[in-house]
Amino acid sequence: MVQSAHDDAVSSTIAAILMVAVTVILAAIVASFGFGTTGDLQGNGIVGATATQFEDGTITVTYVGGMGERDVDHLNWTIDGIEQTNRLDHEVGASAFNATPVADPRGGHRVMVMATYKDGSSQVILDAVT
Repeated sequence: MVQSAHDDAVSSTIAAILMVAVTVILAAIVASFGFGTTGDLQGNGIVGATATQFEDGTITVTYVGGMGERDVDHLNWTIDGIEQTNRLDHEVGASAFNATPVADPRGGHRVMVMATYKDGSSQVILDAVT
C-alpha cells in the first residue's frame, strides 16, 4: 500500500493539537493549585514604634501607628528580653517608659515591641538597640 503525503499531515496535526491540549490542562491545574494556596493570607498592614534612651537610664517607646493601626488590639514591649510593666497604648503617639531604669545608661539595650492584632496574629514592629 502506498502512503500518501496527506496521511502524515493528519497524524502530525492531531498530535500537535493533543500536545497543546495537554499543556493547557496542566497549566490550569498548576494555576488553580497555586492560586488556591494563597487564598487565606491576610495583610495586617504596617505599623511601627520608636525607642529613645536617655542619660538617666530610662528608655521611652512611642507607638507611631501606620496603615494597619486600626487592626492593632494591644502592644507588648521588652528591654533585653524583660517584659515591661508600663503599658504602651495602641493609640498613635502613645508613649511608655521603663519603670526601672536600665543598669547601663550608655546604651546597647535591645528594645522589642510586639503588636497583636484583632485577628489573633502578631508581629514585631520594633527591634532596635538603643
